[in-house]
Amino acid sequence: MKKSLIGKSDEDIGWHIQGKKYEEAERAVMEKGEITRHIIGECLVQGRPHRIAATKFPIYQGRRIIGLMGYFEDLEYAEARQAQLRQSSFVDDVTGLLNFRGILQAADEYVDKYRRYGQDYTCVLLEVPAYEALFQEYGDEVGQKLLQVITQQLLAFHTLNATIAHLSGSRFCCLVPKAMDADFRNKMLGLINAIHGITDIGGYSCTLYLQYAVAQGSEGQDFDEVMQLLRKRLAEAKEQQYGQAIYIGDRLVFDKEKFDKLDEEVSIIDPDTYELVYVNEYMQKSYGLSDTYSWVGEKCYKILAGLDAPCQDCINGQLRRDCFYTTTRRNRKTGQNLLMRATLIPWQGKNYRFSMAVNIDPYISHDLAENNVIFREVMANEVIAIGMREANPDVGLQKMLEKIGHSLQAERVLIFEEQGSRVSATYEWHQENLQPVARTVQHIPINSLRPLYDTFDTKQMAIIEDAPEFIRTHPGFHPYIPDCRRLVSGHLTQSGKSLGFTEVINPSALAFKSAGLLLSTLTLFLAIMLRNRDIFRSLESISTTDQLTGVGNRRGFAEYRQTLPDGISLAFIFGDLNGLKQINDTQGHEVGDQLIRQAAQIMKNLTGDIAVFRMGGDEFIIVAKDADEAQAQRLVNDLRARYRSSGISMALGYIVCQTPIANIDDVLSQVDKKMYADKERIYGRRHP
Repeated sequence: MKKSLIGKSDEDIGWHIQGKKYEEAERAVMEKGEITRHIIGECLVQGRPHRIAATKFPIYQGRRIIGLMGYFEDLEYAEARQAQLRQSSFVDDVTGLLNFRGILQAADEYVDKYRRYGQDYTCVLLEVPAYEALFQEYGDEVGQKLLQVITQQLLAFHTLNATIAHLSGSRFCCLVPKAMDADFRNKMLGLINAIHGITDIGGYSCTLYLQYAVAQGSEGQDFDEVMQLLRKRLAEAKEQQYGQAIYIGDRLVFDKEKFDKLDEEVSIIDPDTYELVYVNEYMQKSYGLSDTYSWVGEKCYKILAGLDAPCQDCINGQLRRDCFYTTTRRNRKTGQNLLMRATLIPWQGKNYRFSMAVNIDPYISHDLAENNVIFREVMANEVIAIGMREANPDVGLQKMLEKIGHSLQAERVLIFEEQGSRVSATYEWHQENLQPVARTVQHIPINSLRPLYDTFDTKQMAIIEDAPEFIRTHPGFHPYIPDCRRLVSGHLTQSGKSLGFTEVINPSALAFKSAGLLLSTLTLFLAIMLRNRDIFRSLESISTTDQLTGVGNRRGFAEYRQTLPDGISLAFIFGDLNGLKQINDTQGHEVGDQLIRQAAQIMKNLTGDIAVFRMGGDEFIIVAKDADEAQAQRLVNDLRARYRSSGISMALGYIVCQTPIANIDDVLSQVDKKMYADKERIYGRRHP
């Protein structure tokens, strides 16, 4: 057969059904030296037409083309093979990866190698929580596109010997035939940032975060145990991390773009190992770091301070999770003086150090010649120091206003903050003989204050020596503060955005000129303090809120109790979802999570002065203020009716007591017993 083909052309053999297409391709190869790839046509194979793809390229002798070579791919065989794989139910139709059955078969080999040779393996469970919301809002087409984009990122970051499968929804599984190491962590960090970098799916904007859990094969007796452990860890991670204000890859979530683009230094460091975990773009440029994450895992003292050992004045040992630590340091690369605030944040079961640092050189040197009188009297430094010393930014801001008021012999000092198109007084200091006015100046239309905004000069200051005259020449403007004779105001801005303004009301005539100089310096710091306050409040809210349901968590319950006044009646209503474990086992944890959210929402919809907390898993507690026995019973009856109409089974028990509560554990124990009595009643009725 081979000899009969030698020396003959395709036309001589006559095996091409569509010969012209291949003649044109061969002419392009022979005459132009082109390489033709994957030309689709039909060819007779064993007497039957087959779809083939032909690739041909020229053969040179010196610079002259003397012939061509090529090869054919039988597409029908490749398609048949792919169909066979699909039919065997090992390949996922949407992503082309292995499905759950496929990963089970692959895992058998990993488990066998571990049992035979002690070769451990790493199993990773990954999920993009936003998938469900995108799928529900935009439909199946967008959901499939998202899965395909996620798959592309997984394939881009996977190692050659890794096995990847699509399990369900946005959940993927990856098997790696080795123990987890630093290279693996760096790859995961790269993948996390790649997923977060996806901002558009099919024309729809989105913000994606990757959650993952890791387990070694040696942690379970078989693959099923390893998967159970991974599902538990992923559920715990999701419960702890949704809605977090800080993002460091896999366990804490924030709007990463805000920190990447912020013109201040932002970093996250492991305080035990001193390893860098996150550095924003501004800080990367300041220290000349690569943006390819090559710095991940490097020692902070080496990269940031140029040392071979931890800094002697390292603040790691002084940090806490409930407040910020403030200090100053110097950037060794740029020489900038930095005001740094640091705290501890939770991640993967331990504390990490979160730091933000702003260059204070421009603020200190801003118009130094004009402000030298103020700086000589150290007023600005004293005010700044007062604010920096306080762990709680709210306290620091209030004390700063007090110091400004006393220094300028003013009657009042206020901070007004913008909320949309309105502005409200949020902080106030006043002399002891005056009444506070902050509560009376709320939700003022910004347009009514436009003359004041228009007066802010290039230094963001408005100095109005004669307030009545200013009001007379600007019809419609009113300062909203009684008996305002002199006014000094500073425009609060951050990164070009207007936040509001400060007002010093009626400073003494002697201090009036100094008021403008002092406030022009301090307004910049006050804006920073407001930004830090917002971050502090966000972290506080996260630590007291259950991220799955939006109700309070155990810590929130503890802090709420401390705010309760003495002498009031409280109803504690304890609820426990029935059948949650069975739903998780039979329908999946996503359905179980939805049930938990629905149960919490029903509690939140109750009327009255109530607070709802998720105590863990499927347990909730409601605290109703000023509720007696009859009112508590009505609340429980209302809850039962709402759950019954929603098809949810919830065991309920309640107890009424008076504050102060000497022993909360006794109260919880009593209400828990009543709840279990109700649970026995429910199950007894179902199973007589």
